[in-house]
Amino acid sequence: RYLNDSNFSQATNEALQEYAVGTGAVILNENEDFDDPLDFQSASITKIVFDEGPNGTIKNVWRNL
Repeated sequence: RYLNDSNFSQATNEALQEYAVGTGAVILNENEDFDDPLDFQSASITKIVFDEGPNGTIKNVWRNL
């Protein structure tokens, strides 16, 4: 129910457009509003930093503000 009431479709559409030309991501932010607890944002690769773990795997993903 919450996913359908959120802006998930819009954010994933924007992220997929970024993905078509490189790497895109979708960020999940939690709202304190009970009626709309999920807020999604697309983020381009220029705003994302990957933290490499053992064997070259991704350990963490950080967002530049």
